[in-house]
Amino acid sequence: MTDGAAARAADRHAQRGDRWCVRPDAWERQITGLAARGHSARRMAAALGISPFSVQDHLKAVFAKTGVRSRGELVAEVRTRHYALRSAAGAAPGPYGWYLDEHLAVL
Repeated sequence: MTDGAAARAADRHAQRGDRWCVRPDAWERQITGLAARGHSARRMAAALGISPFSVQDHLKAVFAKTGVRSRGELVAEVRTRHYALRSAAGAAPGPYGWYLDEHLAVL
């Protein structure tokens, strides 16, 4: 993740407020996790048993819901929303590295 992508994610968050209250569906969450790990559309498709075109469709839906334009921006947004804000608030992640607070809308 570049510093520019992280800065754009923070700017978007400040500009649009809490748009992430629209939760992604199960496919979108899986695709986002694989994208955050750097997987290509083909690799995601093979892992999930769907076509690369379906992967692209799910990525487009995630981009629309989060207001990002690229995978890099998506990863920066997830980091900003899921990790940075909670860490700054003094929260500690669960045993697998995720924050488990259900009262906050996150991806």
